[in-house]
Amino acid sequence: MAAIDASVVSQRWMTLTPLLYDWLATTTRTWPSLACRWGPPSSASAAGSDPSRSRQRLYFSEQTDGTAPNTLIASFVDVVKPRHADASTVARAWERQAGAGSAFRKGKTVYHTGEVNKIREVQGIPASTECVVTHSDVPVVYLWRLSSQPDRHGDGNTKASTPDAVLAGHTAPARFALATSASSACVASGGEDTAVCLWRLADLDNSLFGAGAQGDAGRTSLNSGGLGGLASTSAPAQLQASCRFEGHSQTVEDVSFNPSRDTHLCSVGDDSALCLWDSATGTRPVLKVRQRSHVTLCR
Repeated sequence: MAAIDASVVSQRWMTLTPLLYDWLATTTRTWPSLACRWGPPSSASAAGSDPSRSRQRLYFSEQTDGTAPNTLIASFVDVVKPRHADASTVARAWERQAGAGSAFRKGKTVYHTGEVNKIREVQGIPASTECVVTHSDVPVVYLWRLSSQPDRHGDGNTKASTPDAVLAGHTAPARFALATSASSACVASGGEDTAVCLWRLADLDNSLFGAGAQGDAGRTSLNSGGLGGLASTSAPAQLQASCRFEGHSQTVEDVSFNPSRDTHLCSVGDDSALCLWDSATGTRPVLKVRQRSHVTLCR
């Protein structure tokens, strides 16, 4: 079979994009990315106050070969609103990867210790505070206050940025299972130690979140100690998990919060089990589904 010319394939794809997408934007990076995540809408208006576009936060990572630091990047994307992109605009996406016509805008670069496997934004905090959590190939979760982290892009220093806090609780690497609650400032993680860890962040030191964190007002802190000294340039303080759920027998691959209740979580693992958890009732699963069909009620 004759080899297919890549340029012909690319041209064919571009002619079909108006039939496949309502809007399309592309950008080429130097390094591959393992994780990306939409963030909140930006309060800043789109370039040129274009009424057809809205500006959206986008987080993504870059995995390098060791000659440059791994990065966590918080960028802006000018997203075309519904019914504002015509066929010619969609088809020209490959021609606007840079310059004034690009939909991607410079944001902030953080030099990350290790590759970034998962990114999640923290909810339930003041709008002026932008925080995300990240997973790497280590047992801890990194917490970044991007609104105050320095932009490391092109600073000539390869030393990794210092996270604002480290969330501890796992005893083995936790690479991918990471979630944040939509109703409050809570983080959950699963790892190779077969455990699911839960951290409540809304009652932490005001130097991180400031006043007004939602969801945990008046609640006694379940965390083993506050963060303290977050303004320090020394090593970040650790925050221990408020709950450590155990019920899986193999690596936990994904975890998710109930959208309306931060005490309810579910997780799945390599043991073919789906576990439902309620932090208000204990650290054992309240329901466990194994191998697609077997249901166990746990008390």
